[in-house]
Amino acid sequence: MPALSRAERSDIVHPALSGARDRLLAKITELFPTWQDSLPVPALEVPAADAYEAAIAQLYANLYDECGNKSDTWISAREQAANPKAVTEVYDLISDWYVLVGAAYLYLGGRARGRFDMEVERVSARLL
Repeated sequence: MPALSRAERSDIVHPALSGARDRLLAKITELFPTWQDSLPVPALEVPAADAYEAAIAQLYANLYDECGNKSDTWISAREQAANPKAVTEVYDLISDWYVLVGAAYLYLGGRARGRFDMEVERVSARLL
């Protein structure tokens, strides 16, 4: 079987990410209805084909500091929240989105599809 082109891989990735993003936003709203006003949630968009690296960097900068620890903005949000557990759950979901977008990027770049499929399944299971 011939390898899929980048366009064919994109036809697989884009709908999967779009569906996961919609479920992710619904779950975040369920966990923390006022998230848009009180949490440092980054833009959660399906990246354009040429924007994956920038999207991954933006997500990383939101989630982590330069040493790879949880960012101060998320620590502060958790400390100030009436429901810190919900803040942690939202953070974890955004971290899952970061991993999923990274797996999509690798798959679009020619890596095997297995990792992408595994991440789609894992994130989808968390969003149920």
